[in-house]
Amino acid sequence: MRSISHWIGTLLVVLFFALFATPVAAETVPVETKDLASGRHAHMHMLLEKTVLGVDVVTVDMQFDAKTAERLEAASKGKKYSKEAADEIATAAYRAENAFVRMRFERHVSFDDFVEGSRKSLGFALKAGMITKANYDRSYNGLPQWFGFLKKNGIHKGDRIYYRAKPDSLRTVYVDHQGKTMLDQTDDGADPRLALLAPFFAPGSDFREPLIRSQFE
Repeated sequence: MRSISHWIGTLLVVLFFALFATPVAAETVPVETKDLASGRHAHMHMLLEKTVLGVDVVTVDMQFDAKTAERLEAASKGKKYSKEAADEIATAAYRAENAFVRMRFERHVSFDDFVEGSRKSLGFALKAGMITKANYDRSYNGLPQWFGFLKKNGIHKGDRIYYRAKPDSLRTVYVDHQGKTMLDQTDDGADPRLALLAPFFAPGSDFREPLIRSQFE
């Protein structure tokens, strides 16, 4: 009769292969990113938490073109985080002509909270002179229309928003936690791109410092 330790060892091997040997389907990104840079400084990452409760709210990943990545590297490589470096990085990032942004929500967020938070971030960008008043008004008024499908149930944990910014267009794709595409919209012009990127890097934004600090990690 085989020993108990033999059977335990066999069971552990079976469990190992069941858990780790089975391929896991990668997340399908619905926008084109192959023409963006792939080096360390081409990427930014952060997890936004509720300050008081410490609850994870949203994960943000960004990827930039080679020209922007070079500027980000020049502003951060071999340096420590400072106000001057942060300002230089923020300027390079929000002015990027080619960028990819992925937002994954880690908890439920109501429609009203999402719109209010987005509008608040737009306000920071307007105050900093990063976007025009006309661009601010367009985005402020458009948010509840573009994301109107969220009014009933809000944002669920696992929902994702993908943005693909190009010199003269911005594509927005919203995929819910079940993999259903709820929005696939393309807006022409440079203003939509600036209205997306500037709020992330405007002074006062909750996203600014964590994203910039990821360049120093």
